[in-house]
Amino acid sequence: MAEAIRKDAMMTKLYFDLLNSPAEAHSSIQKSLSVQAISTTVPILEFPSETVYAYASYINALSIGQRIDPAFTQSLTSAISNLAGRPIAVSDIYQKIHETTLRTPVEMGVRPNSITFEEYQATINQQAINMVQDMQDGDKGEKVEALQANMQFLYGQEINTDFIARNELAAGQRAKTVAIVQGHITIGYGFDTFVHEASELNSLNLVGSTRQKVLPALQLSTSDPSFWSVYALLGQSLTDDDGLLLFSAKARAVVQRIASNQFAGKWNGLPPAIKTVALDLYYQYGQTGNFPKFQQAINSHDWPAVIHELRNWNGVPNDPLQFITKRLEERAKYLAISFNYEQ
Repeated sequence: MAEAIRKDAMMTKLYFDLLNSPAEAHSSIQKSLSVQAISTTVPILEFPSETVYAYASYINALSIGQRIDPAFTQSLTSAISNLAGRPIAVSDIYQKIHETTLRTPVEMGVRPNSITFEEYQATINQQAINMVQDMQDGDKGEKVEALQANMQFLYGQEINTDFIARNELAAGQRAKTVAIVQGHITIGYGFDTFVHEASELNSLNLVGSTRQKVLPALQLSTSDPSFWSVYALLGQSLTDDDGLLLFSAKARAVVQRIASNQFAGKWNGLPPAIKTVALDLYYQYGQTGNFPKFQQAINSHDWPAVIHELRNWNGVPNDPLQFITKRLEERAKYLAISFNYEQ
């Protein structure tokens, strides 16, 4: 009992310490703001939005935060370490994946390629730090580390995660979004809880609190009596880190599966654009999917044939009015522009 009281007291102190010392108040940030006006406008992308298909530029680019002011990363690291109760090495990768909500609207042409320091700071602070929920979860440090490990793997594969993200969720929406799609609960960037089982959830590189939140939603549909209470609870308890962790863990598992099965012995030699489109396809349809013509064209390095198959799925030309074929066309277009077949 005494131990529980001490823990509660420590949590309360930590809460008020964080409340009184937000990231914006970090001394390095204040020093920076004294030199740089808070309304200064900076580019979101280092390259024009029309060249978004230059995925290599995105993979190798620094985060917006590092380009605006590296001191912001220090303040973010301090806040996360305080929440974790131990030093956490917050890498540039952590900021880059959180910046998906800023990049994708520019990539889709629905917002200009600019942001003020104040807007950036507010957006990332809101997404990265959820003090009350993070403290209740009790594994902030492990969650950040798992997310960074997943993204390090995907970036190492030169995967353009923005392409998958904007196909799974409207550009700019947050990773903690909980939606009802075809009567199922879908979290963030396309994590459909209906199609996953507990054993699969346990095999993903997640952390305890994320698993516990998602577990009641597995294989649940609107016909289940508990659906709406589970849906409401997810909406209250999920953080953006949870949503990004689910997205990155699922994407990592799909890559590992198709690299050793559908594209065994070929995967490492594939161009980044092909890897990105292949991941997008199997992320949507399931990692055990079998698409012989698509797979054969990729394994033969016949890129025009890959594009043709995407535009004539199952031997039928794509109907631009159908959502499914619209996404197939997005994949074909991504490859055609990446290989300089089209402008």
